[in-house]
Formats: sequence, C-alpha cells, structure tokens
Amino acid sequence: MTLENVLARQAGVISRAQALAIGLSREAVDYRVKARRWRPLYPGVYLADERSGRPVVGRDGEVRVRAALLWAGEDAFLCGRAAAW
Repeated sequence: MTLENVLARQAGVISRAQALAIGLSREAVDYRVKARRWRPLYPGVYLADERSGRPVVGRDGEVRVRAALLWAGEDAFLCGRAAAW
C-alpha cells in the first residue's frame, strides 16, 4: 500500500504507525508535521493537506470519525449516532 492509497481511502487521515508501516521514516513524518503538510488531530494521528490537491471541505465528519478510530486503536469501533452516520 502506498501513502497516496492510504490517504485516499481514509479521507486524508493517517496515523504515525501507518506511515511508518508503509515505509516513511520517523524523520519524514516529523518533517511533514513541522512543514504543516500534516496537521495533528490527535496524538499520532494527522490530516494530510497534500492529498493530490483534493480539498477536505465537506468531509469534516468523516475526517473526525476516522481520526478518532485511528487514535483509539485497532480494536476500536463506533456505536450510536456515529455508527449510524
């Protein structure tokens, strides 16, 4: 899986662990954050502003849900209204 694939599939949201797993170095992740190409949403979870020029406008709900799930971990799941959404 490539960085572009992950970002496209997850509404531009990526976890640090995912970035490292696809081959980015810690320095590459840190650079993207410091250069403000990736915006921290939760500890170790970022919104990438480099997604092929596609804006995230109108996808705020999806971004928040995906970021929360990535932050909560692999066993996390949605319930209630968030799951219905």
